[in-house]
Amino acid sequence: TNFFPKILMPYSSTVAGDHIINHFKKYKFNKFFISVNYKKELIKSYFSKNKNIKFIEEKKFLGTIGSLSLLDNERFKNIICTNCDTIINSNISKILENHIKLKNDITVVVAPKGFKIPYGHFKTGGKKKSITFVEKPVNTHLANVGFYIIKKDIIKLIPKNKRYDINDLFKNNFFKRKKVGIF
Repeated sequence: TNFFPKILMPYSSTVAGDHIINHFKKYKFNKFFISVNYKKELIKSYFSKNKNIKFIEEKKFLGTIGSLSLLDNERFKNIICTNCDTIINSNISKILENHIKLKNDITVVVAPKGFKIPYGHFKTGGKKKSITFVEKPVNTHLANVGFYIIKKDIIKLIPKNKRYDINDLFKNNFFKRKKVGIF
């Protein structure tokens, strides 16, 4: 936005960032990193009293997961990374348990999203013969909601000081080399 960074956008009776952090606290998570670039002084000022928050300062915009490369000195096995405008109501502990149980390198949280086609749809067989007709079908896809659990080993694959988005990680046969799961 022009006035507030997304993390400080009003949401319910607070701001998006507080809502997200409070949801994590509900599941006993208490250590947070906030990657800052756009309007960083405003964000740091707002969250400065919370001693459980450390700021990752990007000198330039590093994309959706590029700033994770700056966490190489931190101790953790897995890190939960969420966009600052991702509001979920799921049990975060269950998502993490699922990630660990399945031994995923990355777990991507998804949500089913239906897209309605405003016209009748024919499915055809050979020689353009009609097989089925569906009036205004709804196609459902699993959409990435911007919430990930990532093993520390994967963070080594993220180049330092370079813009890097989650989709960059999934290129170059990543799925064949690493275990990616969805929740």
